[in-house]
Amino acid sequence: MTEPTEFDVVVLGAGIAGLTSALSAVEHGLSVALLEKTAAVGGSSVMSGGFFAFSGTDEQRAQGVGDSADAFLKDLLEVGAHRNDPALLHQYLDHQEDTYRWLKAHGAEFPVIEISSGQSFARSHHTQIVTLIAVLAEQFTAAGGTLLLEHRATELVRDAHGR
Repeated sequence: MTEPTEFDVVVLGAGIAGLTSALSAVEHGLSVALLEKTAAVGGSSVMSGGFFAFSGTDEQRAQGVGDSADAFLKDLLEVGAHRNDPALLHQYLDHQEDTYRWLKAHGAEFPVIEISSGQSFARSHHTQIVTLIAVLAEQFTAAGGTLLLEHRATELVRDAHGR
């Protein structure tokens, strides 16, 4: 971009976190630029294997998995040797269902769930992450978001008010 352009939100990185943040913001009526330093969306997310940890999901119920947020919290505390930040754990657990439902509403499918990383129940939900990333990028641009590939952020400029 050679001309100064203003956006309500600028998101750096077009992996799963950046894409979901950018898409959610544009769906809430904000003008959004999503900058990705490489030539393609996905970032390290496409190397992650496509697993998301959720408890109390439709897929778990369908397979008879009796998981709960309390069991999930216990597992997270044990895996973290009780050095975790409880506020962050509760924030995640309090909003995991919203995240799960949002992802499903935007094309995520979780045909496989399994146990991993110290889980006492099968709560690792697998999706085809490369496909999901592509779908989210398409939804973002279709909703009016600006996706800028090969655009690296090099400086954060603040005005006199610190914005």
